[in-house]
Amino acid sequence: MNYTGAELFQLPNLDSHGVLALGAALDAAAAAQKKLPPAIAKARTRMAEAMDALRQVTTGRLQASPGTPHRPGGDAGEADLREDGAWAALYFLLQAWSRLPGEHPESARAHDLLGALFPNKLDFTRLPYREEWSEAKSRLERMAQEKADQALAAMGAKVFLDELKAAHEAYGEAIGVTRAKAPEAADAGSLRDAREAAVAAVKTYAVKVVANVDEDEPATAKLADGLLAPIVALPRRAAPARGKGGKGAPPAPAQGSGG
Repeated sequence: MNYTGAELFQLPNLDSHGVLALGAALDAAAAAQKKLPPAIAKARTRMAEAMDALRQVTTGRLQASPGTPHRPGGDAGEADLREDGAWAALYFLLQAWSRLPGEHPESARAHDLLGALFPNKLDFTRLPYREEWSEAKSRLERMAQEKADQALAAMGAKVFLDELKAAHEAYGEAIGVTRAKAPEAADAGSLRDAREAAVAAVKTYAVKVVANVDEDEPATAKLADGLLAPIVALPRRAAPARGKGGKGAPPAPAQGSGG
């Protein structure tokens, strides 16, 4: 048996969209850290590779015929994941800034933006496609009204904001808000295998993070709190799909580390 310790780590029963959203949140939390221990960094890379494989199967790329071009943003599943990932990335960047001491003006601004844009954390990314698009649109409009671009740029978030706007535009097209979406298909067996591999990669990553904690070094526990916050905040049970075009339950990370 190739024992990794991940066999002892449990996660809620997330669907493929939920697993991918969790992967995006974990990667965003890791990106907020200045440096990761080698073992954790390696596990993060493997997790990213597993997530990429699952994303390809979920969007039907692996099943597409050689003569069928893939149109970026033209697939509802892919566009949804891109939108979820963009919001999760911004959320965790603001969280990182909000943890700084009060003498940093960016810290207070980050707190304000978290309250304005994420009053219910990332719960809105669990809504069915059109409802999520509408919620995201209202947030983008509020950001424009409050002229938050400069504040976000000062926090190093301009690239996050640019990606968010591009992802939202592609999302609207893909789900048929501005034009009809194309049908998608994926082999159930391949999707299941890819999902299981991605879940296993998440578990292994979490085990590596926990194994790095040293009770004599408080900084290691603080690092684990930040890295595993998306997992700690997961509900005990994943929410069921909500009808046609509905989604499962991706993570709803708390604004705190969750211990």
